[in-house]
Amino acid sequence: MNNSNRKSALFCPSCGYKSSLGGDWKMSSASDQYQLRCPNCGSVVVTQSQYCTEYSEIQN
Repeated sequence: MNNSNRKSALFCPSCGYKSSLGGDWKMSSASDQYQLRCPNCGSVVVTQSQYCTEYSEIQN
């Protein structure tokens, strides 16, 4: 399998929405973490601790 052609994608387990990691997911931050929410239904898809200082670091 050639991994150079692989694309990152997230799937919402609640409604099945699919988009690339850099797509239209809604990002919010709390005191110690970031959350990516589904733009379709609002469910939290990713929770990441705030050791990343920029959203672009989450994408890499």
